[in-house]
Amino acid sequence: MGRSNRPSRGKRQNQEPEELNLDLIRMGMKRTEVKNGVPCFVQPTNGRSEDRSKSWICPNCTVPIQWGTSHLVAWPADLSVETRRHFHTRCWEMYNGYLG
Repeated sequence: MGRSNRPSRGKRQNQEPEELNLDLIRMGMKRTEVKNGVPCFVQPTNGRSEDRSKSWICPNCTVPIQWGTSHLVAWPADLSVETRRHFHTRCWEMYNGYLG
């Protein structure tokens, strides 16, 4: 007879459910991509910083990214997060420059 892969009820009753951090879910997962031979960290963002007057300039098309617009931030893996640049998602796919 096969065994059941279901968790036993006794273990689940003693655990409190973890609270979901919706800000992290909205932000997306950081991933590594290689762009022009350089490993880069890329992370989606919802564009909602604390400063509502904030906007960013996309380095590919030079069009401003307004507050609240979903986009990507990217920076070389060997540099600090302070060097990150903000891209429209499609612009990041087409970008051929160097981020350093």
